[in-house]
Amino acid sequence: MTVFVAQKVSFFRAQNNNLSIKKFVNSCLYISVVLGAIFTLILILFSKQFSIFQGDENAKFGYIIISSSIIFSAISSVIKGYFQGYENMFPTSISNILEQLVKMMVGLVLSLILSKFGIIYAVLGAFIGVFVSEFVIFVYLLIKFLLAEKKYNFFAINRVEIKHNFTQFLPISLSNNLYYY
Repeated sequence: MTVFVAQKVSFFRAQNNNLSIKKFVNSCLYISVVLGAIFTLILILFSKQFSIFQGDENAKFGYIIISSSIIFSAISSVIKGYFQGYENMFPTSISNILEQLVKMMVGLVLSLILSKFGIIYAVLGAFIGVFVSEFVIFVYLLIKFLLAEKKYNFFAINRVEIKHNFTQFLPISLSNNLYYY
């Protein structure tokens, strides 16, 4: 999603079309929240079935913890794409460094602390590190985004436009994301 958002923001910037940037990014944020919530809910609801299929019923706790980071990661990818579309790689770079540091520190510390209770708890500590790192970069990017767009009243777009853009950009977004994988 990051590359797709960056391409579209850059395209609209080249046309000096700030309103289209605003509509597009709002639509992508809406899509990310909706799809992130749906996939988070699916993973949480079916965590037991997935873990049984995987062969270890205790893995359900890992699915629950990891699935909670999906929505933060989805929103963060849109914000990273927004900044990249403006050729501002600083927020993305800082968020990548911050993500790795937090993931390593929190995951490692919790894994070591929880390893006393067994390997499953040590793995859960690492998963909690992933969740915390996604949340931290989400908060960092959201603050940078809100500060960057504070003067433009970025979120003042009506729902009809967002729904129209949602139906317009969802198939494109999904096909572009599949292309990059």
